[in-house]
Amino acid sequence: MNFHATEEELHKANINIDDKVVRVSGGGYVGVLSVYHELHCLEALRRSTLRSHYYPGMTDKGLDHEDRVVEHLTHCIEYIRRTIMCHADVSVYTAVWIADSHEKPNKDLISGGERECVNWDAIDKWSRSRALKKKVYKVKPGPFEKDLHPNESDVL
Repeated sequence: MNFHATEEELHKANINIDDKVVRVSGGGYVGVLSVYHELHCLEALRRSTLRSHYYPGMTDKGLDHEDRVVEHLTHCIEYIRRTIMCHADVSVYTAVWIADSHEKPNKDLISGGERECVNWDAIDKWSRSRALKKKVYKVKPGPFEKDLHPNESDVL
């Protein structure tokens, strides 16, 4: 989820504001909390893995952008890997045998440890209160764009 970021917020996040940073109409910049990027990547992996469920009518013709999809999913896998390693959860688990619908027994992982979680509702509420809404904010043209006058369809 993109949100309306101020110059001060980007400076606090150690982001160097130059011509490449995407600006929005009315002042400010496009901001994205990392957690939403992580969730976006997880959703992209889910939809790709379960493609026939999410896109039941898709034919090979619908895959004409497959190279871009592979590039995006490769990015997402690497991004999630780095995030997991950076925020390594060191909760201790053990394996337990469980009944399984398959012929062989299976195991599951359990943990008695407690986790300290963030208040997701508060984070999501804050983000939604500052979301860049379509037809309200427009992305200003970047330095590499040919059309310097985006139309109504060029919104977030």
